Amino acid sequence: MISIPDFLNELISYVIVLPAMVLCYLPMGKQLLTPPWKLVILILGVFSVTFALCSYVTVLWHMDSSLLFYLVMVLFFLIYCGTLRANTSQCLCVFVSVCALMGYVSNFAQVMDSVFHPETTGSSVTISSSLYGLGLGVVLIGLLACVLIRFGSKLVNQFQTRKIWNCMTLLMTGFLIASISTQPLDFSYLRDGFLPFYCATQLVLLILQLSLFVFFYLTVMSMQALEAERQRVRLLRMQEKQFEDQQQYLAETSRMRHDFRHTILAMKSLADAGKNEELSEFLNQYVQDLPTNDVTNYCGSFCVNATLNFVAQSCRQNKIRMYWNIQLPEPCPVADVDLCTILGNMLENGVRACKTLPEADRQIHLTITTMDEPNLYIVQSNAFDGAVRMRGQRYLTTRPGGTGLGLESIQATAEKYHGTARFHHEGKIFSTDIRIPLDLEK
Repeated sequence: MISIPDFLNELISYVIVLPAMVLCYLPMGKQLLTPPWKLVILILGVFSVTFALCSYVTVLWHMDSSLLFYLVMVLFFLIYCGTLRANTSQCLCVFVSVCALMGYVSNFAQVMDSVFHPETTGSSVTISSSLYGLGLGVVLIGLLACVLIRFGSKLVNQFQTRKIWNCMTLLMTGFLIASISTQPLDFSYLRDGFLPFYCATQLVLLILQLSLFVFFYLTVMSMQALEAERQRVRLLRMQEKQFEDQQQYLAETSRMRHDFRHTILAMKSLADAGKNEELSEFLNQYVQDLPTNDVTNYCGSFCVNATLNFVAQSCRQNKIRMYWNIQLPEPCPVADVDLCTILGNMLENGVRACKTLPEADRQIHLTITTMDEPNLYIVQSNAFDGAVRMRGQRYLTTRPGGTGLGLESIQATAEKYHGTARFHHEGKIFSTDIRIPLDLEK
Protein backbone atom coordinates (compact mmCIF):
# COMPACT_ATOMS: atom_id res chain seq x y z
CA MET A 1 0.00 0.00 0.00
CA ILE A 2 1.11 3.52 -0.69
CA SER A 3 0.75 6.51 1.58
CA ILE A 4 -2.10 8.74 0.41
CA PRO A 5 -0.49 11.97 1.74
CA ASP A 6 2.75 11.12 -0.08
CA PHE A 7 0.79 10.34 -3.26
CA LEU A 8 -1.07 13.67 -3.07
CA ASN A 9 2.18 15.51 -2.39
CA GLU A 10 3.76 14.01 -5.51
CA LEU A 11 0.62 14.63 -7.57
CA ILE A 12 0.44 18.29 -6.59
CA SER A 13 4.13 18.74 -7.43
CA TYR A 14 3.21 18.39 -11.10
CA VAL A 15 0.81 21.36 -11.11
CA ILE A 16 3.67 23.69 -12.08
CA VAL A 17 3.59 22.00 -15.49
CA LEU A 18 0.14 23.52 -16.17
CA PRO A 19 1.30 27.17 -16.39
CA ALA A 20 4.22 26.01 -18.54
CA MET A 21 1.78 24.38 -20.97
CA VAL A 22 -0.28 27.56 -21.19
CA LEU A 23 2.81 29.71 -21.80
CA CYS A 24 3.99 27.35 -24.55
CA TYR A 25 0.71 27.57 -26.44
CA LEU A 26 0.08 31.34 -26.06
CA PRO A 27 2.25 32.38 -29.05
CA MET A 28 0.95 29.47 -31.15
CA GLY A 29 -2.67 30.55 -31.59
CA LYS A 30 -2.54 30.51 -35.41
CA GLN A 31 -0.44 27.35 -35.54
CA LEU A 32 -2.94 24.99 -33.91
CA LEU A 33 -3.91 21.91 -35.90
CA THR A 34 -6.98 21.26 -33.75
CA PRO A 35 -9.62 23.54 -32.21
CA PRO A 36 -8.58 24.91 -28.78
CA TRP A 37 -11.34 23.07 -26.92
CA LYS A 38 -10.22 19.72 -28.35
CA LEU A 39 -6.65 20.55 -27.42
CA VAL A 40 -7.64 21.34 -23.82
CA ILE A 41 -9.51 18.03 -23.54
CA LEU A 42 -6.52 16.15 -24.98
CA ILE A 43 -3.99 17.81 -22.66
CA LEU A 44 -6.11 17.41 -19.53
CA GLY A 45 -7.00 13.81 -20.36
CA VAL A 46 -3.47 12.66 -21.15
CA PHE A 47 -1.70 14.44 -18.33
CA SER A 48 -4.26 13.76 -15.62
CA VAL A 49 -3.53 10.09 -16.15
CA THR A 50 0.21 10.71 -16.59
CA PHE A 51 0.53 12.78 -13.41
CA ALA A 52 -1.37 10.21 -11.37
CA LEU A 53 0.65 7.32 -12.79
CA CYS A 54 4.00 9.04 -12.20
CA SER A 55 3.01 9.98 -8.64
CA TYR A 56 1.95 6.40 -7.93
CA VAL A 57 5.20 4.97 -9.32
CA THR A 58 7.31 7.50 -7.40
CA VAL A 59 5.68 6.67 -4.06
CA LEU A 60 5.49 2.92 -4.68
CA TRP A 61 9.12 2.46 -5.70
CA HIS A 62 10.58 5.41 -3.82
CA MET A 63 11.98 6.80 -7.05
CA ASP A 64 13.54 10.19 -7.64
CA SER A 65 10.63 12.29 -8.86
CA SER A 66 12.94 14.46 -10.98
CA LEU A 67 13.50 11.66 -13.52
CA LEU A 68 9.78 11.11 -14.06
CA PHE A 69 9.23 14.87 -14.17
CA TYR A 70 11.68 15.18 -17.09
CA LEU A 71 9.95 12.28 -18.86
CA VAL A 72 6.63 14.08 -18.45
CA MET A 73 8.13 17.19 -20.06
CA VAL A 74 9.44 15.11 -22.96
CA LEU A 75 5.96 13.65 -23.44
CA PHE A 76 4.48 17.13 -23.42
CA PHE A 77 7.00 18.32 -26.01
CA LEU A 78 6.07 15.47 -28.35
CA ILE A 79 2.37 16.27 -28.02
CA TYR A 80 3.18 19.97 -28.35
CA CYS A 81 4.94 19.47 -31.69
CA GLY A 82 2.24 17.11 -32.93
CA THR A 83 -0.55 19.62 -32.35
CA LEU A 84 1.10 22.55 -34.16
CA ARG A 85 1.92 23.57 -37.72
CA ALA A 86 5.05 25.39 -36.55
CA ASN A 87 8.34 23.74 -37.45
CA THR A 88 10.29 21.76 -34.86
CA SER A 89 12.92 24.47 -34.40
CA GLN A 90 10.27 27.00 -33.41
CA CYS A 91 8.53 24.55 -31.07
CA LEU A 92 11.81 23.60 -29.40
CA CYS A 93 12.87 27.21 -28.89
CA VAL A 94 9.56 28.19 -27.29
CA PHE A 95 9.51 25.03 -25.18
CA VAL A 96 13.06 25.48 -23.84
CA SER A 97 12.44 29.18 -23.17
CA VAL A 98 9.30 28.46 -21.17
CA CYS A 99 11.06 25.68 -19.23
CA ALA A 100 13.81 28.13 -18.30
CA LEU A 101 11.24 30.71 -17.15
CA MET A 102 9.37 28.14 -15.10
CA GLY A 103 12.70 27.01 -13.63
CA TYR A 104 13.13 30.46 -12.11
CA VAL A 105 9.49 30.37 -10.98
CA SER A 106 10.16 27.06 -9.23
CA ASN A 107 13.28 28.50 -7.59
CA PHE A 108 11.36 31.52 -6.29
CA ALA A 109 8.64 29.17 -5.02
CA GLN A 110 11.31 27.26 -3.07
CA VAL A 111 12.54 30.55 -1.62
CA MET A 112 9.04 31.45 -0.50
CA ASP A 113 8.67 28.02 1.09
CA SER A 114 11.92 28.50 3.02
CA VAL A 115 10.74 31.89 4.31
CA PHE A 116 7.18 30.99 5.28
CA HIS A 117 7.95 27.46 6.47
CA PRO A 118 11.26 27.51 8.35
CA GLU A 119 10.89 23.85 9.28
CA THR A 120 11.38 22.76 5.65
CA THR A 121 14.85 21.72 4.47
CA GLY A 122 14.52 21.91 0.66
CA SER A 123 15.47 18.25 0.21
CA SER A 124 12.06 17.51 -1.34
CA VAL A 125 9.21 19.36 -2.98
CA THR A 126 6.42 20.20 -0.54
CA ILE A 127 2.77 20.90 -1.21
CA SER A 128 3.25 24.51 -0.18
CA SER A 129 6.15 25.10 -2.61
CA SER A 130 4.13 23.46 -5.41
CA LEU A 131 1.20 25.78 -4.73
CA TYR A 132 3.54 28.78 -4.57
CA GLY A 133 4.94 27.71 -7.93
CA LEU A 134 1.43 27.41 -9.36
CA GLY A 135 0.54 30.87 -8.07
CA LEU A 136 3.71 32.45 -9.45
CA GLY A 137 3.13 30.66 -12.76
CA VAL A 138 -0.36 32.17 -12.99
CA VAL A 139 1.10 35.61 -12.24
CA LEU A 140 3.68 35.09 -14.98
CA ILE A 141 0.92 34.15 -17.42
CA GLY A 142 -0.92 37.33 -16.50
CA LEU A 143 2.19 39.43 -17.10
CA LEU A 144 3.23 37.81 -20.38
CA ALA A 145 -0.06 36.72 -21.97
CA CYS A 146 -0.69 39.87 -24.02
CA VAL A 147 2.96 40.09 -25.06
CA LEU A 148 3.12 36.46 -26.16
CA ILE A 149 -0.20 36.56 -28.00
CA ARG A 150 0.58 39.78 -29.86
CA PHE A 151 4.33 39.80 -30.41
CA GLY A 152 5.24 36.15 -29.82
CA SER A 153 2.66 34.91 -32.33
CA LYS A 154 3.86 37.51 -34.85
CA LEU A 155 7.39 36.20 -34.48
CA VAL A 156 6.32 32.57 -34.90
CA ASN A 157 3.95 33.25 -37.79
CA GLN A 158 6.26 35.43 -39.85
CA PHE A 159 9.72 34.02 -39.19
CA GLN A 160 10.48 30.38 -40.00
CA THR A 161 14.24 30.31 -40.55
CA ARG A 162 15.32 27.21 -38.66
CA LYS A 163 18.98 28.20 -38.34
CA ILE A 164 18.14 31.35 -36.37
CA TRP A 165 15.60 29.57 -34.18
CA ASN A 166 18.17 26.85 -33.43
CA CYS A 167 20.74 29.45 -32.37
CA MET A 168 18.15 31.02 -30.07
CA THR A 169 17.39 27.57 -28.63
CA LEU A 170 21.06 27.13 -27.71
CA LEU A 171 21.03 30.45 -25.85
CA MET A 172 17.80 29.54 -24.05
CA THR A 173 19.30 26.18 -23.12
CA GLY A 174 22.00 28.09 -21.24
CA PHE A 175 19.34 29.84 -19.17
CA LEU A 176 17.56 26.52 -18.59
CA ILE A 177 20.77 24.96 -17.29
CA ALA A 178 21.34 28.01 -15.08
CA SER A 179 17.85 27.74 -13.57
CA ILE A 180 18.28 24.01 -12.86
CA SER A 181 21.81 24.28 -11.49
CA THR A 182 20.84 27.09 -9.10
CA GLN A 183 17.85 25.27 -7.65
CA PRO A 184 18.03 25.57 -3.83
CA LEU A 185 18.35 22.00 -2.58
CA ASP A 186 19.33 23.05 0.93
CA PHE A 187 17.52 25.94 2.60
CA SER A 188 20.10 26.30 5.36
CA TYR A 189 22.45 28.47 3.33
CA LEU A 190 19.50 30.70 2.34
CA ARG A 191 18.79 31.30 6.01
CA ASP A 192 22.44 32.13 6.66
CA GLY A 193 22.26 35.48 4.91
CA PHE A 194 22.48 34.39 1.28
CA LEU A 195 18.77 34.90 0.57
CA PRO A 196 19.03 38.49 -0.84
CA PHE A 197 22.00 37.55 -3.03
CA TYR A 198 20.24 34.42 -4.31
CA CYS A 199 17.02 36.30 -5.12
CA ALA A 200 18.96 39.04 -6.87
CA THR A 201 20.85 36.47 -8.95
CA GLN A 202 17.64 34.72 -10.02
CA LEU A 203 16.00 38.03 -10.86
CA VAL A 204 18.97 39.16 -12.96
CA LEU A 205 18.96 35.88 -14.90
CA LEU A 206 15.23 36.18 -15.48
CA ILE A 207 15.53 39.77 -16.73
CA LEU A 208 18.45 38.80 -18.97
CA GLN A 209 16.43 36.01 -20.56
CA LEU A 210 13.44 38.27 -21.20
CA SER A 211 15.73 41.02 -22.53
CA LEU A 212 17.37 38.56 -24.90
CA PHE A 213 14.00 37.61 -26.33
CA VAL A 214 13.10 41.28 -26.78
CA PHE A 215 16.39 41.75 -28.64
CA PHE A 216 15.65 38.64 -30.72
CA TYR A 217 12.22 39.98 -31.66
CA LEU A 218 13.53 43.43 -32.62
CA THR A 219 16.38 41.93 -34.64
CA VAL A 220 14.07 39.59 -36.55
CA MET A 221 11.61 42.38 -37.28
CA SER A 222 14.47 44.56 -38.56
CA MET A 223 15.72 41.72 -40.76
CA GLN A 224 12.25 41.20 -42.17
CA ALA A 225 11.79 44.90 -42.81
CA LEU A 226 15.09 45.00 -44.72
CA GLU A 227 14.14 41.91 -46.72
CA ALA A 228 10.70 43.36 -47.49
CA GLU A 229 12.33 46.56 -48.67
CA ARG A 230 14.75 44.61 -50.84
CA GLN A 231 11.88 42.66 -52.39
CA ARG A 232 9.90 45.87 -52.89
CA VAL A 233 12.81 47.53 -54.69
CA ARG A 234 13.31 44.48 -56.87
CA LEU A 235 9.61 44.35 -57.68
CA LEU A 236 9.54 48.07 -58.48
CA ARG A 237 12.50 47.58 -60.80
CA MET A 238 10.66 44.80 -62.61
CA GLN A 239 7.48 46.88 -62.84
CA GLU A 240 9.48 49.84 -64.14
CA LYS A 241 10.99 47.64 -66.87
CA GLN A 242 7.56 46.36 -67.85
CA PHE A 243 6.22 49.92 -67.97
CA GLU A 244 9.14 51.05 -70.15
CA ASP A 245 8.54 48.15 -72.54
CA GLN A 246 4.87 49.06 -72.80
CA GLN A 247 5.71 52.72 -73.38
CA GLN A 248 8.18 51.81 -76.11
CA TYR A 249 5.58 49.60 -77.78
CA LEU A 250 2.98 52.37 -77.64
CA ALA A 251 5.45 54.90 -79.07
CA GLU A 252 6.37 52.62 -81.97
CA THR A 253 2.75 51.82 -82.80
CA SER A 254 1.88 55.52 -82.55
CA ARG A 255 4.61 56.33 -85.08
CA MET A 256 3.38 53.64 -87.45
CA ARG A 257 -0.20 54.88 -87.16
CA HIS A 258 1.04 58.36 -88.02
CA ASP A 259 2.84 57.02 -91.13
CA PHE A 260 0.04 54.65 -92.11
CA ARG A 261 -1.57 57.10 -94.57
CA HIS A 262 1.68 57.39 -96.51
CA THR A 263 2.08 53.61 -96.43
CA ILE A 264 -1.41 53.08 -97.91
CA LEU A 265 -0.73 55.61 -100.67
CA ALA A 266 2.53 53.88 -101.56
CA MET A 267 0.79 50.48 -101.64
CA LYS A 268 -2.01 51.88 -103.86
CA SER A 269 0.52 53.32 -106.29
CA LEU A 270 2.31 49.97 -106.60
CA ALA A 271 -1.02 48.15 -107.06
CA ASP A 272 -2.26 50.62 -109.71
CA ALA A 273 1.01 50.24 -111.59
CA GLY A 274 0.66 46.43 -111.52
CA LYS A 275 3.98 46.02 -109.75
CA ASN A 276 2.92 43.00 -107.74
CA GLU A 277 6.42 41.81 -106.88
CA GLU A 278 7.39 45.25 -105.59
CA LEU A 279 4.11 45.39 -103.62
CA SER A 280 4.78 41.98 -102.09
CA GLU A 281 8.32 43.00 -101.12
CA PHE A 282 7.00 46.25 -99.66
CA LEU A 283 4.44 44.38 -97.53
CA ASN A 284 7.04 41.88 -96.30
CA GLN A 285 9.31 44.70 -95.22
CA TYR A 286 6.41 46.48 -93.54
CA VAL A 287 5.46 43.34 -91.58
CA GLN A 288 9.08 42.92 -90.45
CA ASP A 289 9.13 46.50 -89.18
CA LEU A 290 5.93 46.07 -87.12
CA PRO A 291 6.67 46.57 -83.39
CA THR A 292 6.35 43.50 -81.20
CA ASN A 293 4.95 43.63 -77.70
CA ASP A 294 7.27 41.56 -75.48
CA VAL A 295 5.03 42.05 -72.42
CA THR A 296 2.87 38.99 -71.74
CA ASN A 297 -0.07 38.80 -69.37
CA TYR A 298 0.59 35.46 -67.71
CA CYS A 299 -2.04 35.92 -64.99
CA GLY A 300 -4.25 38.51 -63.32
CA SER A 301 -1.57 39.78 -60.93
CA PHE A 302 0.32 42.81 -62.21
CA CYS A 303 3.20 42.17 -59.79
CA VAL A 304 3.58 38.53 -60.79
CA ASN A 305 3.37 39.51 -64.48
CA ALA A 306 6.13 42.05 -63.92
CA THR A 307 8.34 39.41 -62.29
CA LEU A 308 7.72 36.82 -65.02
CA ASN A 309 8.21 39.31 -67.85
CA PHE A 310 11.44 40.54 -66.29
CA VAL A 311 12.81 36.99 -66.11
CA ALA A 312 11.43 36.13 -69.56
CA GLN A 313 13.41 38.99 -71.10
CA SER A 314 16.54 37.74 -69.35
CA CYS A 315 15.84 34.26 -70.75
CA ARG A 316 15.50 35.62 -74.28
CA GLN A 317 18.70 37.61 -73.95
CA ASN A 318 20.58 34.51 -72.76
CA LYS A 319 18.90 32.16 -75.27
CA ILE A 320 17.22 30.09 -72.54
CA ARG A 321 14.19 28.12 -73.70
CA MET A 322 11.12 28.67 -71.55
CA TYR A 323 8.35 26.12 -71.04
CA TRP A 324 5.93 27.91 -68.76
CA ASN A 325 2.39 26.97 -67.78
CA ILE A 326 0.90 29.65 -65.51
CA GLN A 327 -2.55 29.05 -64.03
CA LEU A 328 -2.60 31.26 -60.96
CA PRO A 329 -5.98 31.12 -59.17
CA GLU A 330 -7.93 34.33 -58.62
CA PRO A 331 -8.17 35.46 -55.95
CA CYS A 332 -4.97 33.97 -54.55
CA PRO A 333 -4.55 33.97 -50.75
CA VAL A 334 -0.78 34.32 -51.11
CA ALA A 335 0.28 37.98 -51.13
CA ASP A 336 1.79 39.28 -54.38
CA VAL A 337 5.04 40.23 -52.69
CA ASP A 338 5.42 36.68 -51.33
CA LEU A 339 4.63 35.10 -54.69
CA CYS A 340 7.22 37.36 -56.28
CA THR A 341 9.73 36.41 -53.60
CA ILE A 342 9.26 32.73 -54.45
CA LEU A 343 9.20 33.14 -58.22
CA GLY A 344 11.96 35.74 -58.30
CA ASN A 345 14.37 33.58 -56.30
CA MET A 346 13.48 30.38 -58.17
CA LEU A 347 13.79 31.85 -61.64
CA GLU A 348 16.83 33.94 -60.79
CA ASN A 349 18.62 30.77 -59.65
CA GLY A 350 17.44 28.97 -62.79
CA VAL A 351 18.68 31.68 -65.16
CA ARG A 352 22.03 31.89 -63.38
CA ALA A 353 22.43 28.10 -63.58
CA CYS A 354 21.53 27.96 -67.29
CA LYS A 355 24.01 30.69 -68.22
CA THR A 356 26.88 28.33 -67.36
CA LEU A 357 25.69 25.79 -69.96
CA PRO A 358 25.95 25.62 -73.76
CA GLU A 359 23.04 27.40 -75.45
CA ALA A 360 21.55 24.12 -76.69
CA ASP A 361 21.13 22.85 -73.12
CA ARG A 362 19.57 25.95 -71.56
CA GLN A 363 15.96 25.46 -70.49
CA ILE A 364 13.59 26.30 -67.63
CA HIS A 365 10.27 24.56 -67.01
CA LEU A 366 7.79 26.34 -64.73
CA THR A 367 4.28 25.26 -63.80
CA ILE A 368 1.88 27.11 -61.51
CA THR A 369 -1.41 25.31 -61.01
CA THR A 370 -3.96 24.09 -58.48
CA MET A 371 -4.65 20.71 -60.15
CA ASP A 372 -8.29 20.80 -58.95
CA GLU A 373 -7.09 20.53 -55.34
CA PRO A 374 -7.12 23.04 -52.45
CA ASN A 375 -3.37 23.56 -52.93
CA LEU A 376 -1.28 25.87 -55.04
CA TYR A 377 1.59 24.04 -56.72
CA ILE A 378 4.66 25.89 -58.02
CA VAL A 379 7.03 23.49 -59.74
CA GLN A 380 10.22 24.45 -61.54
CA SER A 381 12.98 22.41 -63.11
CA ASN A 382 15.99 23.85 -64.86
CA ALA A 383 19.20 22.57 -66.40
CA PHE A 384 22.45 23.16 -64.53
CA ASP A 385 26.05 21.97 -64.72
CA GLY A 386 25.52 19.19 -62.16
CA ALA A 387 27.84 20.66 -59.52
CA VAL A 388 26.24 20.86 -56.04
CA ARG A 389 27.42 21.59 -52.52
CA MET A 390 25.38 20.15 -49.67
CA ARG A 391 25.46 20.07 -45.89
CA GLY A 392 23.26 17.21 -44.79
CA GLN A 393 20.03 17.66 -46.76
CA ARG A 394 20.58 21.39 -47.33
CA TYR A 395 21.91 22.88 -50.55
CA LEU A 396 24.71 25.42 -50.29
CA THR A 397 25.54 28.09 -52.82
CA THR A 398 28.15 27.30 -55.45
CA ARG A 399 28.42 30.92 -56.57
CA PRO A 400 31.52 32.84 -55.39
CA GLY A 401 30.37 35.62 -53.09
CA GLY A 402 26.84 34.21 -52.95
CA THR A 403 24.88 34.18 -49.71
CA GLY A 404 22.87 31.01 -50.34
CA LEU A 405 19.78 32.68 -48.86
CA GLY A 406 17.60 32.24 -51.97
CA LEU A 407 16.43 28.71 -51.18
CA GLU A 408 16.01 29.57 -47.49
CA SER A 409 13.83 32.55 -48.48
CA ILE A 410 11.70 30.32 -50.71
CA GLN A 411 11.25 27.76 -47.92
CA ALA A 412 10.51 30.39 -45.27
CA THR A 413 7.89 32.05 -47.51
CA ALA A 414 6.19 28.71 -48.23
CA GLU A 415 6.15 27.81 -44.53
CA LYS A 416 4.68 31.22 -43.74
CA TYR A 417 1.51 29.96 -45.48
CA HIS A 418 1.79 26.50 -43.85
CA GLY A 419 3.16 25.10 -47.10
CA THR A 420 6.24 23.10 -48.02
CA ALA A 421 9.21 23.63 -50.31
CA ARG A 422 11.31 20.72 -51.50
CA PHE A 423 14.55 20.97 -53.47
CA HIS A 424 16.24 18.08 -55.24
CA HIS A 425 18.42 17.30 -58.23
CA GLU A 426 18.84 14.39 -60.59
CA GLY A 427 21.75 14.39 -62.97
CA LYS A 428 21.88 17.88 -64.44
CA ILE A 429 18.30 18.87 -63.62
CA PHE A 430 17.55 20.88 -60.47
CA SER A 431 13.92 20.90 -59.29
CA THR A 432 11.90 22.94 -56.84
CA ASP A 433 8.48 21.71 -55.68
CA ILE A 434 6.32 24.06 -53.63
CA ARG A 435 2.91 23.32 -52.17
CA ILE A 436 0.82 25.98 -50.45
CA PRO A 437 -2.70 25.26 -49.13
CA LEU A 438 -5.32 27.61 -50.53
CA ASP A 439 -7.88 27.14 -47.73
CA LEU A 440 -5.83 29.22 -45.29
CA GLU A 441 -8.86 30.65 -43.53
CA LYS A 442 -10.24 27.26 -42.53
